[in-house]
Amino acid sequence: MFTKRGALKVCMKSNQPKAVRVQDALIDLYEKVESGQLIGAQRFGRVIEALTGQIAEMKRDLAHLKSRPPIMMNLPDDTALPVSIERKRGHSTPFLGGFRHKEVRDMVLALRRQSYTYGAITAAVKEAFPEKPDRHVSRSAVHRFCQKARDGRLKEFGIDVTTRKYYNC
Repeated sequence: MFTKRGALKVCMKSNQPKAVRVQDALIDLYEKVESGQLIGAQRFGRVIEALTGQIAEMKRDLAHLKSRPPIMMNLPDDTALPVSIERKRGHSTPFLGGFRHKEVRDMVLALRRQSYTYGAITAAVKEAFPEKPDRHVSRSAVHRFCQKARDGRLKEFGIDVTTRKYYNC
């Protein structure tokens, strides 16, 4: 049995123009059946064919959009990309701030192995790289880095402090 509720279930709840047209056609079909204007399998078949044609057109449009290649951007190497393009979705950068540089990571691990405090490590890094503020690190960043190293979350980057060599980190 054809009901208005069934018509609403069939169509998509979307504000896309073609989906709205299909929804309107199904509601009109229901109203014609209820009022007795639509009698006979022929008229019903024509309306269903029209709806099927519109749905097929929507499928073709969707297939066309899916088959298009992704948009490529040719930018110079020195151009900063927006964060959304620069980084993969759902993946954070492994190191932030000064820890992006291997020499800073190695220096922090070496100083921590010598039982330096986080504040002393921060001062030593600033002293070692006075002209490069992008390599300076904060005490909280050093603490987070050492905590990650102790937890074993930096092993994939070659930093394994569970060995005797890095015991104090």
